[in-house]
Amino acid sequence: VNGLRHLPILIGIHNRENIVVGKETINKDVEKCLELLNHLAIVPYGNIFEIYIINCSNLEQLSMTLKGNDYLKPKSSILVPTNDVTGGLNRAAKIINERHYNNEPTSFIDATYEVNVPIR
Repeated sequence: VNGLRHLPILIGIHNRENIVVGKETINKDVEKCLELLNHLAIVPYGNIFEIYIINCSNLEQLSMTLKGNDYLKPKSSILVPTNDVTGGLNRAAKIINERHYNNEPTSFIDATYEVNVPIR
């Protein structure tokens, strides 16, 4: 599956006492993480995102820590809004590709912004 070699570690999950290993759960944090992973599994740019950790502690955004590759520095951080995970991932992918084309390393993208996205 496009770049998803291993499942990431999920941290900061709210109401985790309702989660039991091997049982179905209804948890908004887990649902948003699965939405993110599902989107990356079906888009052509999904292999750019080698996610190590997804932090759910902020209700308004998911924070991903990524492994390094040709596109991103090791331990890069990308933030996407929980109310538009797909849009955030699309913005981040576009930025990563443009910076890669210009030989600019990327270590941080705050894709919760739609314009003037903070980047390092």
